[in-house]
Amino acid sequence: MLNLNLTIFYYINSFANKIYFLDFFMILVTNYLIYIVAIMSLAFIFLRYRNKNISFFDFLSIKRMFLMVLPIFTTVILVKIIKLMIAEPRPFEVLLGVNKLLTATQGESFPSNHAAFAAVIACIVYFHNKKLGKILILFSFLVGVSRIYVGVHYPLDVLVGWGIGFVIAYIFYKIIYKNVKVFNK
Repeated sequence: MLNLNLTIFYYINSFANKIYFLDFFMILVTNYLIYIVAIMSLAFIFLRYRNKNISFFDFLSIKRMFLMVLPIFTTVILVKIIKLMIAEPRPFEVLLGVNKLLTATQGESFPSNHAAFAAVIACIVYFHNKKLGKILILFSFLVGVSRIYVGVHYPLDVLVGWGIGFVIAYIFYKIIYKNVKVFNK
C-alpha cells in the first residue's frame, strides 16, 4: 500500500511546474476556490429554505444555518485530532524530488483537512439539492487532487479526508436532517 501511495503521489505531483496555467489553477483551487464555493453553496441552501415572509434572521433560519455548519465544524475538529495523534509529516518534508508549489508550513499531512472540508460541504449540499451536490462532489475530488498536485498531501491523506467528510455528512443527514423538521418546506 505504501508503494502505491508513493507511486500515485509522484505521478500526480510530476505534472507540477510544467504548465503554468495548470499550476496556477491548482493553487487557486487548493487555496481560494474551495472556500468561495463552500460559502456560495451554503448560502444557496440557506436561501432555498428561507421564509420570505419573515425576518432574514428569524430563529428558524438561524437554526438551519447552525445545523448546516455543525457537520463542517465536526469534520474539522475530528481531522485535527487525527492529525495530532498520527503526526505524519507532509511529503515535501520527507521525500526527494517533490514539486512543491505552496509555501505550506511543515505539519501534519494525514488526513487532508481540505479534502474532508470539500467532501462534507459537497454532501451537505447534495442532501438538499442533488444537481448542485453532484457538481460539488466532483469539485471535492478536484480539491483532493490539487492537494497532491501541489505537493502537500499523499493520496491516502486525501482518500481518508474524503471518507471522513462523506461519513460525517451522512451521519448528520441520517440523524439530524431527517428528524429535525427545519429543512422541510
